[in-house]
Amino acid sequence: MGRIGDYESKPGETPLDDASGLLPLYITTRKELDEAEFLNLSEATKFYLSNPSKINNFEIIREDLFDLHKKMFCNVWSWAGKKRTSNKNIGVDFFKIDEEIRKLEGDFKYWEKEKNDFIELIAKLHHRLVWIHPFEGGNGRWSRMVVNFIYYKQKKAFIKWPYEESSFRDKYLEALREADDHKFEKLLGVFKVLIKTLK
Repeated sequence: MGRIGDYESKPGETPLDDASGLLPLYITTRKELDEAEFLNLSEATKFYLSNPSKINNFEIIREDLFDLHKKMFCNVWSWAGKKRTSNKNIGVDFFKIDEEIRKLEGDFKYWEKEKNDFIELIAKLHHRLVWIHPFEGGNGRWSRMVVNFIYYKQKKAFIKWPYEESSFRDKYLEALREADDHKFEKLLGVFKVLIKTLK
């Protein structure tokens, strides 16, 4: 089964750089990790597709956001659904995560109330989630899943993310970087292309 808003990483026999928090003791290579994460994400997708009320009742609040991440990675990582406790080369300072999640909760409610363009709304939501980067790992996959839940609630469809295609991935990452500087044109363009393919 595929995953809502994700892709299967290309396998590799590369040894893991950091296995901190890894639960399955048999995993020693990137290929084994990719397979375990794929299985966990597939199970999470099956769970939500079998319980559509979980998607329809999903809100941009801390509890739902963190519960989703835990569901996606709980069989593989001990830090699934837990706020990171150190700084990374991407994301806000770890001690600002709670504050930024609260800001996002308020901003999202405001965006919905103001009835902003829906594509702009989900593009900004996606960027903020990636920018905050609340977890040790899986932030990109988690943020794409969150966006798919919000999209499904209104459109009853899921966005397919062709992240394995290098041409898309390059444009997508460049658009996210520009959005860090409050330039959303490219990110909006990426979302418009993704959603156009659904029609």
